[in-house]
Amino acid sequence: MANIQRNTPATIVYTTTIPVRTRTAVISELPQYGKLKQSITVHSDGTVDDKNVTSDTRGYQYVSLTFENGVYKHIGIHRLIAYAFNQQWSSREDGTNIHHIDSNPANNSADNLMLTSASDNVRRYFDGRDNEEFINGQRRFQTKMAESLTNPTMLVVPDDNGSWHIVEDYRISADGRVWKMKKGELREVKSSVANKKYPTNRNVKIAGTTYSLAGLVAFNFMSVPDGRYKTLMIDSTIANPWDATNLYTVPVKQFDK
Repeated sequence: MANIQRNTPATIVYTTTIPVRTRTAVISELPQYGKLKQSITVHSDGTVDDKNVTSDTRGYQYVSLTFENGVYKHIGIHRLIAYAFNQQWSSREDGTNIHHIDSNPANNSADNLMLTSASDNVRRYFDGRDNEEFINGQRRFQTKMAESLTNPTMLVVPDDNGSWHIVEDYRISADGRVWKMKKGELREVKSSVANKKYPTNRNVKIAGTTYSLAGLVAFNFMSVPDGRYKTLMIDSTIANPWDATNLYTVPVKQFDK
């Protein structure tokens, strides 16, 4: 397990002397790299005084810094903020990462960052343990979810063009079950394992088209992101991990490399 150490940044000048909501610091030197040719001003709300902020395909933000020894580096803003205001520095050498608590890589606020081991950073991102407020914010259809357990709601499926349509004769309930009306009676549609290595990843066939069971539940009972997204489980070990209360979604761009 990585040995996580908190470094006290001796080369940071704090320009705010009274308690305010947003603090400001000037960084002139960084661990590993040494002194900067030009210092950089950062703020505890996650912003920096640099016009050349760039973002990668996952949404992480960077600035380009030049050091007095001639080294030129793209440094994640979250690393700078965590160093300046949380006294935490991450590096591959000691196996640490700066974790975004709400899993939003664009939210670099100091109180949204924490130092973790690299492996724990990945686990926290995928299992949603830090995302309770974020997850609950997606569940806007609480009444619909509750009613569906006794009276399954009409099934809605997404279209390739970003729209959606209702599938006639099919119903869905928030506990992860899909139904089809046959001869005036609702009968449960059986799901199947998509990959034997991942038994919780189940598919269900709707009118000849195969859909992810978790994806259908999220689409029908949660407020999902625009564009492409992934449906994840908070706990894949429970008896019914496809229940809407155990699901959350994140934009797929956060997983692209």
